[in-house]
Amino acid sequence: MDAQETLEGVIIEVRARPGSPRFMLHRDGRLELRSQPEKGKANREALKELGKLFGCRAELLSGTSSRRKRLLLKGLKLAEFRERLNISLDKN
Repeated sequence: MDAQETLEGVIIEVRARPGSPRFMLHRDGRLELRSQPEKGKANREALKELGKLFGCRAELLSGTSSRRKRLLLKGLKLAEFRERLNISLDKN
C-alpha cells in the first residue's frame, strides 16, 4: 500500500469495497467496508474504523464518490502506521 508521511500525518491511498461482510484493510490497499455507498455511509465507516485502527483522526482528502480514496491519518508517523498495520493484519 502506498503511504507517505507529511507534516500533518500519513496519507494513504485505498480502493474501497463497500458491502463486504466485515471491515478490513489489506496490505495491497483494499479497504473492505460493511456499509453501502449511500449518502456517505461507506465514507463515514471508513473514517471511523481507520481512526480506531490507527488511534488517530482520519480525514478524506479525495474520492468522496469514488472507490479510490486518499485519506490522511492525522498526527501519525509512517513508522507507527506500518507497525499498527502489521499488528492489525496479524490479528486477521
